Amino acid sequence: QMRMTFDSRLKYILAPLLAVPVLFLGTYSSVRAADLTNRYIRLDNSQVSVTTIHTFGFNIVSPDDIGSIVFDYCSNSPLDDDPCLAPTGLDVSVASLDTQLGETGFSIHGSTTATRLVLSRVVATPTPGPVQYIFSNVINPDTVGSQYVRIYTYLSDDGSGTHIDRGGLAYSISELVNVSAYVPPVLRFCVAVAIPGSDCTSASGSRVNFGILSPTTTGTGTTQMMAATNGVGGYNISVQGTTMTSGNNIISSLPARTSSLAGTQQFGMNLVDNSSPNIGASVSGVGTGIAASEYNFANQFKFVSGDLVASSPLSTDYNKYTSSYIVNITDNQPPGVYATTLTFIAFASF
Repeated sequence: QMRMTFDSRLKYILAPLLAVPVLFLGTYSSVRAADLTNRYIRLDNSQVSVTTIHTFGFNIVSPDDIGSIVFDYCSNSPLDDDPCLAPTGLDVSVASLDTQLGETGFSIHGSTTATRLVLSRVVATPTPGPVQYIFSNVINPDTVGSQYVRIYTYLSDDGSGTHIDRGGLAYSISELVNVSAYVPPVLRFCVAVAIPGSDCTSASGSRVNFGILSPTTTGTGTTQMMAATNGVGGYNISVQGTTMTSGNNIISSLPARTSSLAGTQQFGMNLVDNSSPNIGASVSGVGTGIAASEYNFANQFKFVSGDLVASSPLSTDYNKYTSSYIVNITDNQPPGVYATTLTFIAFASF
């Protein structure tokens, strides 16, 4: 009896399947998941292990009721036929849903884990079209390279059961790229008889010839110097040396600012444009350098070894200084070749 009953039922089942196969095809179509379209993911910061914002967007396709949306993060593949390997370092368990557009009413469900983000709402019929969800406080994976997210929609409110629509996304995690450069402390300084250009490359000459000295005329000569620095405290320039001598014979220098007077012993300098005698030039250039106060008076000359002659209070581009020298002698000045060597020293403050 059991065998006869089995045979009878088998015939009963086969008959409608063979007669109306369209019923089987119709049932298969209704449970088939659709692909979510226009999918994207944006990361505000794609560096490893940083806390950042993840923005998701896609189009709802099926009109089936939706109670939850799941974002499954995977390290190996966006395809739901493949196993999903959890990305190391990723953590969405404390993420916040900051913005929801399109289909709304969602909140983060308690079943959310470090790598699976579940949105939940009261089950409702969606309007097919674009949606967007923005999550903050997401910790990126700690591995450089491609990572993936699988998105699913569900009828249930906790991401359980059979999904309705689905879609895969890829994004990339990158290392921080450090770009650096070093600006060294710089002091550019030169002294020469002439510097016709706007920097030290044109400097030339190291000897000034006053010619034949006479008690009735003033011997004159000039040198130039240029200075620039990136030191925050600028620079100071001083002069060192002696007055003009010939063996044991000397021409007295000027210890205080004094006008040039032929027929007296005088050796001095300044850094300005003079009319008596007609010699020198004002400080030039786009920098902030100035002549020191004791050497900044027209027609007034001085020389004291170690004196500050020019400075800038801050970092500065080039300035050009013209140092003007005067030599006066008396009627009884002993004969000889009179000379001196002056050294200009620049110090920058960094």
